[in-house]
Formats: sequence, structure tokens, C-alpha cells
Amino acid sequence: QRKQTREQLIKQYIQNAAAQQVWRKAHGMEMCDYYKIFEILKYDFTEYTFSKRKLEQNNLMECFRTLGMNQDLTINIDKFDNLYKWFNGLTRLVQALSKYWNQTNPYIIIHGFVSRQEAQKMLLNNR
Repeated sequence: QRKQTREQLIKQYIQNAAAQQVWRKAHGMEMCDYYKIFEILKYDFTEYTFSKRKLEQNNLMECFRTLGMNQDLTINIDKFDNLYKWFNGLTRLVQALSKYWNQTNPYIIIHGFVSRQEAQKMLLNNR
């Protein structure tokens, strides 16, 4: 019964097939814990980008909050398609910039991995 309910919810709210797979693997229902989603996305990120740099939880936290993650770090199923679309675009950007992304010096930062406030602070500190 629970599995049927999950499938109905997934088909109703998540259009992207890859996003549906992530939600299934995280055992999400109407909501899912950010940390469960993150573990799956971290694996997918490494698989798709061949990145030597590991994805860290704080890399996604700010944008997930901006895109609709709840204060208690849960994600509603109706917000996940949009979150996954952003994540998928980010992985493509990292693939395109992989040569630079994998270098530790200079350290490249992609918008989405840092908030506007963090970026401003970094720029002000480098004057």
C-alpha cells in the first residue's frame, strides 16, 4: 500500500524521470529529509561529473532553501522537480568546467554553491 501511494505521488508531482528515481531511492513520500536526498545527489554528482572534488552538504543547502526546502530541512515532493532541475544544470556546469573545478588552486566557486552574502564577504576579504 505504501509503495503504491509513493508511486502515485511521484507520478503526480515529479515529471523528470531522473528526479523520480532520486525520490524513490530516498524513500520519499509527501516529504523527504534533505540528508537522504543529499546522499543520493552526492553519488550522482560524482558519477556524472567525474569530479575529484566531493560535493558537500553545505554546497547545496543555501540554494535548496531558496528553492523551497523547509526550515526543518525537509523537501516537499511538489518542490523537488524544480530543485532537481537546478541540480542537474549545476552538474552540467561542473562537467563543462571540470578542468578548473578539479583544481584546488585557484579555487573555483560556482554560483549556487555559495550564497550572495558569502560571495560578497569573499570578495570584500580579497581586496
